[in-house]
Amino acid sequence: MTIWYKKQRTVVALSTVAAVAVGGMLVPSSALASGSGDNLTVNPSIETDTSGWVGWESSIERVQAENAPDGAFVAKVSNLGGVAYSIDDADATVKSTVEGSRYRASAQVAAGSDSAAGKNVTLVLREGAPDGTVVNWSTESVELSADGFTKVEVSTKAKASGNTLEVYAIQESDGVAGDAFLIDSVSVTGADNGAPTVAPAEPAIEEPAVEAPTEEPAVEAPVVEEPAVEAPIEEPAVEAPVVETPVVEAPIEEPVVEAPVVESPLVEAPVEAPAAETPAEAPVAEAPVAEAPVAETPASTGGETAEDIEGWTANYAEDFSRDAALGQFSSVYGEEWAGYSGFGDTADVGTYAPDKVLSVHDSALDFYLHSENGVPQVAAPMPDGYNGQTYGRYSLRFKSDNIDGYKIAFLLWPTSDDWNDGEIDWPEGNLAGVMSPASAQKGTYSDGRMTFDPPVRTYSATDATDWHTATTEWTPGLVKFFWDDVLVGTTTVPEGVPDAPMRWTLQAETNLDGQAVPADASGHILIDWVKAWTYNG
Repeated sequence: MTIWYKKQRTVVALSTVAAVAVGGMLVPSSALASGSGDNLTVNPSIETDTSGWVGWESSIERVQAENAPDGAFVAKVSNLGGVAYSIDDADATVKSTVEGSRYRASAQVAAGSDSAAGKNVTLVLREGAPDGTVVNWSTESVELSADGFTKVEVSTKAKASGNTLEVYAIQESDGVAGDAFLIDSVSVTGADNGAPTVAPAEPAIEEPAVEAPTEEPAVEAPVVEEPAVEAPIEEPAVEAPVVETPVVEAPIEEPVVEAPVVESPLVEAPVEAPAAETPAEAPVAEAPVAEAPVAETPASTGGETAEDIEGWTANYAEDFSRDAALGQFSSVYGEEWAGYSGFGDTADVGTYAPDKVLSVHDSALDFYLHSENGVPQVAAPMPDGYNGQTYGRYSLRFKSDNIDGYKIAFLLWPTSDDWNDGEIDWPEGNLAGVMSPASAQKGTYSDGRMTFDPPVRTYSATDATDWHTATTEWTPGLVKFFWDDVLVGTTTVPEGVPDAPMRWTLQAETNLDGQAVPADASGHILIDWVKAWTYNG
């Protein structure tokens, strides 16, 4: 599952002037002067005060910097002690988007303390519908330098007209008391086919419903829902999973070799699933993935289209017929398919890095899970982007190497990025064991936890080292989980069945058991095809 930060705009921005010095050369600003030209930002260079900006888990000061990119002052954003903190526009910078238009944001950032140097800050554009639902995020991260300012840029295409667009900068993970970053020359421009209305500086602040805080907002936010985070999100520290109890840690996870096996009335849970021998990796002759070992894949089997079946109407299918080298997945399949990027995973150990993980060859999507500079590289692509639906059937054919320290949680996450709307996980499990389904009971969020259903875990009959098909059927009042068309489990209580729109996320991440990921651990997850249907009820 994913966790997004909930943006709580409760910290009052400070206007105290303090003198600071950041070494290095001046970086020219690309942002326009405050309120001029095409820059929609209310107070881009913080020259006179901090109006227009608020902090989340942070305090904001206007400080003097000898190498400020624009003018003499910058904003210093100081962590109040959490793992994440941010500076946010006090009201949405873009009040009414234009559908299909491209919006761009940029800022200059630098380390504001010794402890923050070398950590990442992420610039986020977040689009929200009039009802408060977050419909889209775009993010880009840079490393904070103590030697000067670095420019970070991000762009997004509006999902619909009449939505809002917020901009914020966040240190999403690894935060400690004393961390701080400097920011200046914030710019938001657009739209390509008509300038949207700039949000007035109003005292009223709208707070979207988003997911439980932990590692990112909505990114959620992001969001990161959050990311929601999905929430964002998109966030609190993940606790050890609990087995066979109605309240479990978020998300549910347990190493198969240590957890007691429970006989399910639906599927016999194996005491120890024999791990299939991992096939030897071999280079692909004609479509190599840049400098990454490539796993063997057979010809695609039946994923070209999704046929209508009784009770279901086909609405999506992808069989990965277009090759995409490592680093090219977003350009071939789209930024939204690539999913999360630039922030920490649920355990706050790995970093979502689709350009370093995802490729397509031999009609299969390849997740290359590995570490770079001691940081595990993971991914969470979304087959239909941030689009969601209420009820549906979801199926995919996949296989995985046994990869110490990594897991999957292929899930349905609420488009609201509010964890209280529920969550459906299938298949989920460490990449060295069998898979187990679960569904979060809506409305049960408390202290960073949700109650999951069914209360007694059931398991797939085999591990995922050979090709298998996992299918989720979500209907009013019931969720069913299938492994190679054999029923593995179902929800047991009405609260375990979400009734709000959900989006499909194929989340590969680091384990939640607290064990360190071996530095040399690496391997592949391969997906042959994905299909989705709408419910006809």
